[in-house]
Amino acid sequence: MDQCFPFRSVNGDRTNGAQDVADLFAVFFTTGVSPAPANSLQVMAGGGMTVRLQPGSCCIQGRVGKNNVVRDFVLPVAHGALPRIDRLVLQMDRTGRWINEVLKVGVPASSRAPPALRRDGVMWELCAGEMRVPAGAASITQSLITDRRPDPALCGWLGLVDGKVTSDLFAQWDDTFRRWFDAVRGMLSEDAAGNLAAQIITMQSQIINLRTRIIPVSLPLAGWAGSAAPFTQTVSADVLAGGLYTYLASPDPASHVIYTNAGVVMQNIATNGSVTFHAQRRPTIALNVNLVRWALA
Repeated sequence: MDQCFPFRSVNGDRTNGAQDVADLFAVFFTTGVSPAPANSLQVMAGGGMTVRLQPGSCCIQGRVGKNNVVRDFVLPVAHGALPRIDRLVLQMDRTGRWINEVLKVGVPASSRAPPALRRDGVMWELCAGEMRVPAGAASITQSLITDRRPDPALCGWLGLVDGKVTSDLFAQWDDTFRRWFDAVRGMLSEDAAGNLAAQIITMQSQIINLRTRIIPVSLPLAGWAGSAAPFTQTVSADVLAGGLYTYLASPDPASHVIYTNAGVVMQNIATNGSVTFHAQRRPTIALNVNLVRWALA
């Protein structure tokens, strides 16, 4: 391998930098906005010419950014005769070493067009939302805001890269297995061959149909067990299952500070129907958490 990490550095022979970490994240996570909570980094009307960017997180080419509070942006005064389109973007700057929220103001014109996104070796921008500013407008209502987070060309949702890898591996497996099955089906009875074919179809639907689901769970204050760290709490939900599922825990904005300060982490789901959380400090409020599930089923 040309590069291997992380390993313990001896006399500086295994040093790793920020780009190495970004490359590592990019191996597993696609560029986009976190799908949990549902309003993660959503642009909302805030009254008058103000729009509000909701708390949330994103990953842009392996760099992670997170907002813990609502951010307000005041749009410039509308042109008296011409409309325009403004954009609220998430801007990753390699030189500045940050991910920032930037209001990009469009040019008033009869054939209005939004400002272009910058995407090059220095900056990469995602469009969270577009605001249509009519001529002479005194306020921006929610109906004038277009949510661009679901648009993969402009933003997209943060997800696991392994969906594409899984599909590629399945294609290879499927081709090999079909050639084997065609060779042996003549040795099987009609009923046995039909039953095996039905099972193959079921397996295909389980492997190739990659889906994402958000499962909200609550961690009541009285539910934490233990007299010393780590404190534990197990919650139940019928839709929780292990096996071919991958989960990511994301606290609601109102729970985020306490969740983080308490050092809460989710344990991998080993028993269907329940999930266990561990905390280094006992939380002081009830917590609401969204579990983002990537499932091959």
